[in-house]
Amino acid sequence: LFTKTLNKGDVFVFPVGLIHFQFNVGKTNAIA
Repeated sequence: LFTKTLNKGDVFVFPVGLIHFQFNVGKTNAIA
């Protein structure tokens, strides 16, 4: 399981086929 906090302007590339979960840990909407 890969986790990463995304900030505005950040780009996180998920390998094809990887099951990923994005958690909104802030007070704003999660971005994908």
